[in-house]
Amino acid sequence: MTDNEQSNPPKRTFPIWSTLVVLSFVGLGLGYSLSSPGAAIEAENAASADVHVSIGELYYVFVETAEFAPLSVEGEAWDLDDSAPDMAYTLSWKGQRVFESSEVQDSLIGRWSGMTIGVNQALSLVNAGKADPAQIIDAALVRAETGRAIDITFKDEDLSGHDSAGEFHIPFETLKVGETILKDAHPERGVVQATLRVVPSNSDLFKVIRGLTGKVP
Repeated sequence: MTDNEQSNPPKRTFPIWSTLVVLSFVGLGLGYSLSSPGAAIEAENAASADVHVSIGELYYVFVETAEFAPLSVEGEAWDLDDSAPDMAYTLSWKGQRVFESSEVQDSLIGRWSGMTIGVNQALSLVNAGKADPAQIIDAALVRAETGRAIDITFKDEDLSGHDSAGEFHIPFETLKVGETILKDAHPERGVVQATLRVVPSNSDLFKVIRGLTGKVP
């Protein structure tokens, strides 16, 4: 073997087809990340995160979650037997109560779905052309108007009536599409915080269901 052969070892080469295979897998992974339902939801939510409601348009509004403090607004136990409150809320518009939620018993954290039936059942009705929004949507329907607001009042339901747990006054000028977190000024008593969801009332029920549930139909 010559000195030139010892100082210049042969270079390793890779067939061009192996490079193409690697690039194909990379392309598939990138395509999935951009087209997967989860990515679509995240992208849409990010795009609408700072979009305010449009004056004159109709919107579905409901509370997705709410958290109560261990003490009532008066600083006392919620019930005589020290059980957690039976949570519920009402939504008022133009001074009128237009929506009342179902009751979540003995809990400090309540959840509401915005739907009266399951998502799959709702989609089946929509596909069959038998869906009535009033029968499948469990939320207030309001129109955004200049100078007006919505009022959300939380309460503890019991046999003797109900005790107020706090409320939020939200002018339409500050209301945003999508999810908004509301926080009380006195979190040690009554309602601590709530998550509000606002969905445009489109004629396309598929879009409404996606907005209410965060799922892609």
